[in-house]
Amino acid sequence: MMKKTMLIAIAIGAILTSTVLQAETIDTRIGKLEFTHDFANGYPTDETVKKLFNEMDFQRAVQAYIWAIPFASMAQWQYAHTEQLGAENGQAVFLESYKDRLGGLTYNATTPYVLPFIDLAEGPWVVVMPEAEVRGAAHDMWQIAITRMTEPGKYLFVGPGQDVPTDAQAQGYTVAKSPSMNLLVGIRLMATDEAQRLTDLEAIQVYPYAERGNPQPRGYIRPEGKSWMAAAPKAEQKAILTEAALVGEAMAKANDFSKRLEDAHYMDGSQWEFATVSPPDQRREYYDELDGRAAWFYEAVTNDPAMHGQKTGKGQVYLAAYKDKDGDWLDGGRNYKLKVPADAPAETFWSVTAYEVSTRTLINNKYEVADRSSRMDLDLNPDGSVDIYFGPDEPEGDKAKNWIPTEAGRAWFPYFRLYSPKPAFLDRSWVLPDIEKAE
Repeated sequence: MMKKTMLIAIAIGAILTSTVLQAETIDTRIGKLEFTHDFANGYPTDETVKKLFNEMDFQRAVQAYIWAIPFASMAQWQYAHTEQLGAENGQAVFLESYKDRLGGLTYNATTPYVLPFIDLAEGPWVVVMPEAEVRGAAHDMWQIAITRMTEPGKYLFVGPGQDVPTDAQAQGYTVAKSPSMNLLVGIRLMATDEAQRLTDLEAIQVYPYAERGNPQPRGYIRPEGKSWMAAAPKAEQKAILTEAALVGEAMAKANDFSKRLEDAHYMDGSQWEFATVSPPDQRREYYDELDGRAAWFYEAVTNDPAMHGQKTGKGQVYLAAYKDKDGDWLDGGRNYKLKVPADAPAETFWSVTAYEVSTRTLINNKYEVADRSSRMDLDLNPDGSVDIYFGPDEPEGDKAKNWIPTEAGRAWFPYFRLYSPKPAFLDRSWVLPDIEKAE
């Protein structure tokens, strides 16, 4: 009996030993992974180690691409201003015409932009906002808002490690400390009269604090027909785009155009969604809002509290749509119609602007038309509503005044903006319908 028991024990031990010693191959998303024994007890083979390290490098590169979108976009934007357009430190780029704006991510096509980049390396700088119809904000290089600039006065920007002048506030400065040495000041000229806008532009001053006794404002430049692109790589950079960068951008597209973010929700069943889904400081209570900021900064620039009017009832509201009412992606080769109901709840104005999916810039067409707004002479329906037309085919008669041309083979998407939203938007008593196919 004892002999029989011993033989059984030896047999069981042999079975267990052979099980432990047997190499194991596991099927995974990245292919077969081989181990010298079973997974728990074995070492990865040399080929598996190589495969895993390659996957680690790939995943980190993809996530680095998504993580760095805000900073990389801002750095390329600054490069475009200084190297492509020739702007000096503190000198604003003034963007007014359709062609001027073609290089920027989802610029509005209604109000002109005044955009100085400032390098604080040699000390603080001053920005003077005039008593005029202007709105502004400053952002660091991660596109996090530093301060709103909606009140007239002198704004003093102080860089990292720099002391705030002791008498700054007593001298009437609004002091703002920038987390980064470089920053952007973005200003909109809101006046409807062109001559008044130019007067307001001339009244904006940017100069070093060291010159406060005898200021020499840096002024502004215009693109003057120069092409520029805040998001396009240089020719030599294209050669080093890796599969990780391509997958990173593909993920950025999915994260942007098919958001799975709660803050994007506008109305149940609506194809419209809020574009500004990241908090201005890019932080939630316990984590950084990586997906939200990547979604926004893949297609847009800067983010301050005034751009979240859907929550505050102040500033602006940005609605974006990438699909029509049927749930189909918007196609430049098809004709569409958007009915803007009467009494759109905007204190200042509303606008709808079309952008290229490929560049997220103003849609580029031979008519140089990318937007329609309540500031234009639009063809109104008897009930006060407005039909906006998108597509390659020009509508007949006065409807052409409401048309935004698109082209076959190029996907596009719109922003619907409300400047100074009214309560009817906040309580949803006024709702924007979906874009519909038009025959």
